[in-house]
Amino acid sequence: MRVLLLIVFTSFFITQLTAGEIRIDTDIKSVKVYQQGAEISRDFSYNLPAGMTQVVLQNLSASVNPSSLQVKLSKSATLMSASFQFNYLGGTKYKEKVRALKDSIDILQFALQSTQAGIHALTEEESFIKSNKQIGGKDAALDLADLKAISTYARVRIGDIRVEILKEQKVEKKISKRLTKLNQQLNEWNSNRKQPSGEILLDVLTDVAQKVEFEVSYIVGQASWQASYDLRSDGVELPVTLAYKAEVRQNTGIDWDNVQLTISTGNPSISQERPVLRPWYIDFVQNYGSYKLESSGYSNKNLALDAVTITSADVQIERGGVQDQTVLQLNQLNEEFQIGLKYSIASDNDQHTVVMKDFTLDAKYQYHAVPKLDKDAFLLAKVTKWEKLSLLPGNANVFFENSYVGKSYINPLMTTDTMLISMGRDKRIVVNRDKVKDFTSEKLIGSNKTETISYKYMIRNTKNHSVSLEILDQIPISKNKDIEVKLIEKSGATYDSEYGKLEWNIILPPNSAKELSLIYSVKYPKKKRIPGI
Repeated sequence: MRVLLLIVFTSFFITQLTAGEIRIDTDIKSVKVYQQGAEISRDFSYNLPAGMTQVVLQNLSASVNPSSLQVKLSKSATLMSASFQFNYLGGTKYKEKVRALKDSIDILQFALQSTQAGIHALTEEESFIKSNKQIGGKDAALDLADLKAISTYARVRIGDIRVEILKEQKVEKKISKRLTKLNQQLNEWNSNRKQPSGEILLDVLTDVAQKVEFEVSYIVGQASWQASYDLRSDGVELPVTLAYKAEVRQNTGIDWDNVQLTISTGNPSISQERPVLRPWYIDFVQNYGSYKLESSGYSNKNLALDAVTITSADVQIERGGVQDQTVLQLNQLNEEFQIGLKYSIASDNDQHTVVMKDFTLDAKYQYHAVPKLDKDAFLLAKVTKWEKLSLLPGNANVFFENSYVGKSYINPLMTTDTMLISMGRDKRIVVNRDKVKDFTSEKLIGSNKTETISYKYMIRNTKNHSVSLEILDQIPISKNKDIEVKLIEKSGATYDSEYGKLEWNIILPPNSAKELSLIYSVKYPKKKRIPGI
C-alpha cells in the first residue's frame, strides 16, 4: 500500500514538473549599445499555472551570447534553468509579417492589372476610331457638315484618349515601382528565413498559479557605435559648442522599436582578465639565416597644423531647438550616456545618429596662414580642458556663424592640452607671398656659388575688427656639409633652426595692411646644382 501511494505521489509530482510550454513574444524595453555589441533588456509579466512551466521567449536575435544571459523573477517563483537555442522554422511573428506583405502585394497586383486593362481598352478604342474613318460606306457621300462633325469628334476623342492613357501609365509606373520594392522585401525576408531565429528557454517553478514578473537581459553581437561630433561657434568672442554623437549600427535581425537607449564607451567583447607574464626562454639556433632590419625614419614635420583639414562648402543651416535630455553616468572604467528620448533603430546595418550630450568649451581664436601653400587664412579655435570629457576618436562637422565650413577630426589620444579646431577659411584676410626679383641674386666666389632669395609678404585685414594672425613659412635645411644656408632677414619672426620653420604672430587692426620680408642665402659648390631653392 505504501509503495502504491509513493508511485501515485511521484507520478503526480512528475506531472506537475512537466507541465506545458508557453511561447510568447516580448518587447524590448531598453538597449545598451557598446562599442562592440549591445545589451538587450526585456521586462514582462505572465500568468503561470502552479508547477513547472517552460516559458519560451521566441523571435529573438540569433546573435545572442548564451553566457551573457541574466534572468530575474518575482520572489515567489523559482528559476530552475535558463538556456538559449536556435529555431530554424520561423516564429509566428515572422509568418504574420510575411502574410501581411503578401496581402499588400496581392492588392497592388490587382490594381496594376486593372490599370493595364484600362490602358488596353483605351488603346482599342483609339484603334477603332482610326479604322472607321469612312462612315456610310464607299459609295455614300457625306455633306460637309457631317464630315466636320465626324472629324471634330475623332480629333477630340483621340486627344482625350491620349491624355487618359498618359494618366493611367503614370499610375501604372507608380504601382509597378511600389510592387518591385515589396517583392524585393519579400525576397529578402525569404532569404533571411534560412537564418535561424533565437529562443530563450526558462524553466519556472511556482507553488500556486500566479502572475510572475520577468526581467531578462543578454548581450548580442552585430551591433556597434562610433563617436562623431558637431562643433559650432557663433563668433570669435563666443565659446565652442560640442555635440557628442553616436553613429549606431545594428544588424541583429530584430528591429529596436521605441526603446530606451544607453550608449556605453565600454566593450564587453574585450577580456576583463588581467594579462599574466609567462617565462621567456631563449636558446641558440643551429642554422644562421640572413636578417634584414628596416627602420621607418622620422616623418617630416608639416608646417600646416595637423588639425587643419578642411573640405570647404558654402551651406547655410539653421540650428535645431532640441533640449539636452541625456544623463551622463561616470563608471569607474567607462562612461554611459542615458538618452532621454526613445529611439527606433532598424536592423539594417545603416548608420543611425544619436545625440548623446552637448558641451560648452572655452576657446581662444586665432587666424592661421601658410602663404607658401595657400593665400587664404584659416580661423583656428584653441580649446582647453577638453580632456575632462573623455571623448573618443571621431569625425567632426564644423559650423561657424550658422554656416557649414567642412569636416575635421577629433583625436583625444593626442598629448597636448589644447585642441586645435579649424573653423574654415576667411576670404577677408589675405596673405600674399611674392618673390622679390630685385633682391634675388647669384654670386660666384672662388669655387662656391651663393644664391640669395627674397620674399615679400603683403597681409591685408578687410574686416571691421582687429585679428590675431599666425603666419608660418620655412627656409631649406642643409643635409650636406658643402651646402650652407643662412637666414638674413626675418622681420621679427621666431626661427626654429631644427625644422627651418619661421613663425610670425601679429595683430592686424581693422581695414589695415602689413608688409613682412624674408631673405636667406644658399652657398654651395658652383659645379653642383640644387633645384627648387
